[in-house]
Amino acid sequence: MKKLAAAAAALLLAGCATPPPSGPGILVLPGSSKNFDQFRFDDQECRSFASAQIGGKTAEQAAKFWPVYDEYQNDLKTTNERLLRLLESYAADYKSKSLNDEKAKKLLNEWIAIEQDDGKRRSTFAPKVLQALPPKKAARYLQIENEYRILLRYELAGVVPLAQ
Repeated sequence: MKKLAAAAAALLLAGCATPPPSGPGILVLPGSSKNFDQFRFDDQECRSFASAQIGGKTAEQAAKFWPVYDEYQNDLKTTNERLLRLLESYAADYKSKSLNDEKAKKLLNEWIAIEQDDGKRRSTFAPKVLQALPPKKAARYLQIENEYRILLRYELAGVVPLAQ
């Protein structure tokens, strides 16, 4: 179970190992064995690189886009930290075989709340990105963010065991 917690933390806190996708079909996976500070640095570098490839090419676009980007990333960081706390709690209960119905319901409610907040964030930021960038560039940026989100969830699904 210690491996589960370590794997979940590594996935949440790992920077990208390859450049962001230049188009659909290019797989971007998180790196491993990174501490939280290194994750933040690597993640910021990867996302900044992807964002720089997409938009903010003119001074006017950059002035509009980068504040929206920074706000989104700060909000995303909060969500990822909530998810990490949830996984750590689940890992502790799983390891000690102390997951009862009450704890399971509490964890499930927090997971649903995290997912709902994640959807609200995307709904809130999509119009802001559309105001900052031309529609095709906005769509590409949002696709890349979505790919990062989906890959993280996919990797977590592979290491988090089902409740017993």
